[in-house]
Amino acid sequence: IKKERSFTAFDSDGEEREYTGTVRFLYSLPAIKMYEQRTGRNFFDDNQKALTAYTQLALATGVNGRLSALTDEEKVKLMPLLMEPDFMNFLTEVIPCLYGEVENGRLVQNELTAETASLAPWFGDLIDIGFFSDLFYEFNR
Repeated sequence: IKKERSFTAFDSDGEEREYTGTVRFLYSLPAIKMYEQRTGRNFFDDNQKALTAYTQLALATGVNGRLSALTDEEKVKLMPLLMEPDFMNFLTEVIPCLYGEVENGRLVQNELTAETASLAPWFGDLIDIGFFSDLFYEFNR
């Protein structure tokens, strides 16, 4: 998964600047292992809990579109998911593990890249229904 992100940060002179860049995420065995090591929980169990929370709310609100093709109106109906602990915990803990940086032509995922993602100014922008849709699609291809 590639996402173009724009964010405002301060440069070395203390001036506020707008930055744009591509961030990359990869569903991989190292990412799953890192998730389990960092959280002490099973990746697939947590993914299932998040998906169950989504499914229950979707049924309750009448959202029956495909997760990968939700309309803006359907996404608004699903906003309460952002208050659901199983959903939010999974999203906030899995994103750093899936994040990777290109080094010498290879995508690297490790503790350092996970910490970088956790502290990145764009991290909060990915905590939404749309990115969960992207992740779920990637997990089930």
